[in-house]
Amino acid sequence: MLGFGVTHQFTDSMKKGVFIYAPLPQKIKQNDVVLFNLSSKWLKFLLNKGYLKKSIPVMKKVFATQGDLVCIKRGKVYINHRFISKVLQFDHKNNRLPKVKICRILKNGEFFLMSTKIPNSFDSRYMGIIKRAQIFARVINY
Repeated sequence: MLGFGVTHQFTDSMKKGVFIYAPLPQKIKQNDVVLFNLSSKWLKFLLNKGYLKKSIPVMKKVFATQGDLVCIKRGKVYINHRFISKVLQFDHKNNRLPKVKICRILKNGEFFLMSTKIPNSFDSRYMGIIKRAQIFARVINY
């Protein structure tokens, strides 16, 4: 089990700064800010596009958990039938962004993670559901 630690957030998608993280609680809840590791597929994608310079933990806010209905339709994210965010088609360099097709209730160990700080944050809108096994800590001073 991972203990307490410090991480540095330097991308525009979340508040920049130095943050303390703690071991995951038994239950990850909506509005928790968590650190997770990208899958090899998305890590390669982000490095190739220049979104990241190296492999680092990613910090995002939990928007949906087990039992929540998540739908991405017509360029918009809905959680439990409530509009949450737009989904962009292109990044800031005019590269086409991946499309995620989902409209279902999340299962145990599945999370929808996002940032609303900037509209073009690369998060669950573009890479889909994040598994609990990818999440390794909760930020406690965000």
